[in-house]
Amino acid sequence: MTDKEKERVSKKYGLIKDDYKPRPYSGDYPDLKGVGAWDRDNMEVWDYPETKKNFMEPGPYYDRDVEMQARYSESFQYASRARLGSQLIFVVIMIGFLILNDHLGQRNYFPMMPKQKPYDESGKKIVNYSMESA
Repeated sequence: MTDKEKERVSKKYGLIKDDYKPRPYSGDYPDLKGVGAWDRDNMEVWDYPETKKNFMEPGPYYDRDVEMQARYSESFQYASRARLGSQLIFVVIMIGFLILNDHLGQRNYFPMMPKQKPYDESGKKIVNYSMESA
């Protein structure tokens, strides 16, 4: 890309010629670092204050998905150990809750009378009930 083309395209997107770098496989669209609304200045007067953007301000290529999230922060990242630790704590708490619920929870015990069989173990006939009036 020649200097004249670079100057023309950088002016098209409102950038300084030195800051312009084309995004790969996207034509002349600039390769910009995403900055979420949470990272931007609160005291600046924005054209769109809910997303902290100005009119015709160039943004990253994927910005349309992100711009409605007011608290999106591009710079925030979890450390891998912190992410693993939080997931492990969640799993341990859930397993502990299930174990406690199993031991301390409501029992599904239905008291029942012993089965009424016509004979006992020795083979002797048993009268469990009779149709005669008492």
